[in-house]
Amino acid sequence: PGMWKKVPGWLLDAHGPLSIPLRNAPRVARWLWRLHQATSRERVDGIADALQPMLTTTVEKWRPLAEWAGVPELIRQEGYAFLYESRSAFESDTLGRALRQTRGVAIDVLEGAAIRDFDPVISPRITHMVMLPEQGHCPNPLRLSQALANRLREHGVILSAQLGSNVLLETERGYHIMMLQPDRMPRVPIMSGEGKYFLTPMETGLRVAGTVELAGLDAEPNYQRADDLLVRARTIVPEVQWKQTSKWMGHRPSLPDSKPVVGRAPNVPNALFAFGHGHVGLTAAAPTAEIIADLAMGREPGIDIRPFAADRVAIRV
Repeated sequence: PGMWKKVPGWLLDAHGPLSIPLRNAPRVARWLWRLHQATSRERVDGIADALQPMLTTTVEKWRPLAEWAGVPELIRQEGYAFLYESRSAFESDTLGRALRQTRGVAIDVLEGAAIRDFDPVISPRITHMVMLPEQGHCPNPLRLSQALANRLREHGVILSAQLGSNVLLETERGYHIMMLQPDRMPRVPIMSGEGKYFLTPMETGLRVAGTVELAGLDAEPNYQRADDLLVRARTIVPEVQWKQTSKWMGHRPSLPDSKPVVGRAPNVPNALFAFGHGHVGLTAAAPTAEIIADLAMGREPGIDIRPFAADRVAIRV
């Protein structure tokens, strides 16, 4: 709720967290309208309730999979934190904290000097730090994906081809820039509350990731957005030095109500859908895999999957 009040400012800021090229605006208009409809307080509460049983079990679901793939070290549970540069910015995120706390997410708040006591890498300009101590992260998603793919191939698993379904799915292009060989890194992943970007300690360096660019599948990457992330990151970790950088752009497959499609395909009951996870792709992957395995084996999933039904986004097969 209230996000739409910030959108004009984001779009007018060439370095902001949201970009929609004018040539692509007509194509994404319907998707954006459906997104707007999903931002009422009632809808947001419903979406959070639907995602809660999936997202709060992610670490426990991922650990046996990573162990099976031979890479248990790639699932870490060290927490992560939101950083704010003013009390007003901290207070503007009150709803987000409330949504998490009422659904069982542990939260600790640090202020002032206590932040630097926790992690001296963080800039003294940060006034508030919201720590989520039970959350996890993966320091090398590519290596994790490759390890899983290798084990799946060994067991004869293949992914089916597209069914040609008509679905309101959009690509949210995101960027990251990796600081290679940094001389120091934050203790835990940290996110800028104002800038909406994450800094994550990785096996290969310190990754700065974020932004949403609604530019479609085929547009050339705009790596200036990755460079902008690096400039902004200096405001919260000003003392970090590095040798060189690498840049990346990828596609988040996103549905306008921020929920994935998970379940049986309409009219094709022996086809199973699992897509559209948007910003929670890695987080929700293992819980989603368990749901799909249950359906494939004729078992009842452990959570209510009706909110993830395909028909809500008008899929036709």
